[in-house]
Amino acid sequence: ELLDWNHRYREKFGFVYLICASGRSTPEILAELKMRYTNRPIVECEIAAKEQMKITELCLEKLYASKAYVTSASISQIPISLKTKSEGNLSN
Repeated sequence: ELLDWNHRYREKFGFVYLICASGRSTPEILAELKMRYTNRPIVECEIAAKEQMKITELCLEKLYASKAYVTSASISQIPISLKTKSEGNLSN
């Protein structure tokens, strides 16, 4: 049924149905699609843009979270006692 409604949506609006599906079930996504199908194209374009923004924000959050983890893991492996030659000479 979701595939059928996706096809109808694309035929009516000229672009794919966009929804930030994170944490939503298939029945919830389908219900939202059916509700949004009645919108005017300009209204639906605005909603789709907002949904795309949510999707992009989630992707960026995941990207930065994974980069932060990799960076902190890399830094934690560097010994704290490392000194340059000039620092070693200062103690003499």
